[in-house]
Amino acid sequence: MRSPQLEYNGDWGKNVEKSNLFDTIKIITKLLNEFFIGVLNMSRICAVCSKGPQVANLVSNANNRVKRWVYPNVHTTRYTITGDAHNHVHRAKVCTKCIKAGKIKKVI
Repeated sequence: MRSPQLEYNGDWGKNVEKSNLFDTIKIITKLLNEFFIGVLNMSRICAVCSKGPQVANLVSNANNRVKRWVYPNVHTTRYTITGDAHNHVHRAKVCTKCIKAGKIKKVI
């Protein structure tokens, strides 16, 4: 697998117009997605807020503590990002807090 190539002209972050800024963000996001493809597509991780499993303690009546995993409420959905002008449809795992907060809009 080849690593993605991107030409650097020395102007990143300097005098970037708003239209070019969106294109630059799209390019950087695409490169990160290609580089971290195994990390971003893991199960039980929200694609919007990156919320993932946490370690917590299971406490008994005798105050014995045992480590356990707490998973976010994640569902595979088709959605568009709220405020996106292009309305691209994505399919990924999203937590219910992001759906309720209105960060995404479900597509049926």
